[in-house]
Amino acid sequence: MKKYGLIGHPLSHTFSPNFFNEKFKTEGIEATYEAFDLEDITNLREFIFENELSGVNITIPYKKTIMRFMDRMDPLVSRAKSVNCIKVEDGVLVGYNTDLLAFRKSLRDQIGYKRAAAIVLGTGGAAAAVKGALEVMGIPYLVVSRNTRIGDLTYRGLTKRIFEQYNLVVNCTPVGMSPNTEEAPEIPYEFISENHFVFDLIYNPDTTKFLSLASNQGANTRNGLEMLHLQAEESWKIWSK
Repeated sequence: MKKYGLIGHPLSHTFSPNFFNEKFKTEGIEATYEAFDLEDITNLREFIFENELSGVNITIPYKKTIMRFMDRMDPLVSRAKSVNCIKVEDGVLVGYNTDLLAFRKSLRDQIGYKRAAAIVLGTGGAAAAVKGALEVMGIPYLVVSRNTRIGDLTYRGLTKRIFEQYNLVVNCTPVGMSPNTEEAPEIPYEFISENHFVFDLIYNPDTTKFLSLASNQGANTRNGLEMLHLQAEESWKIWSK
């Protein structure tokens, strides 16, 4: 029986084991999926081989730092600048990014081919994949960070004029994720309108405070659950081929 898993920290919020184990049961696949909450990934290679894992998903905060452990990487990783899926092939770790494909499809389902420009909140691994997807889709974007050396502007730099020019807002940070559900990115929600599409990569809780505040302003909103399912299916395609 093959073993798969999710590596990240913390993992109390994740739905991935339930998703995959239910999939395996329904489709008669002899495999198991487990969450591994690791505070340190220094010995990642040893951990994967000792646990005889055939494939691994990667989540916060390791999507970027995990790249140095890969023996090979799919070409798409260079655009996503992060790895969220690993396939183990005869002692070789091959890195992939399924977030980019999943976000692109989920976003297209939401906004279709309407003209868009995006405000990306965050600079981590998830944000890197989102930026890659936006570039593939030809959607211009601004990156918002607490550090001006990393992003295009800080949260305090968000103005009414910017929100008038950018109609898509994507939260790529863990702010608002369970159990810290009363938190939300500190942006001027009063500048959000019915003309905006607001996307939160978080899927637990179903409606984050970020999405609730945006919805109160009339915005169209979507959480990250569909994206989770899409990237999980993409991961399975990689592992099973």
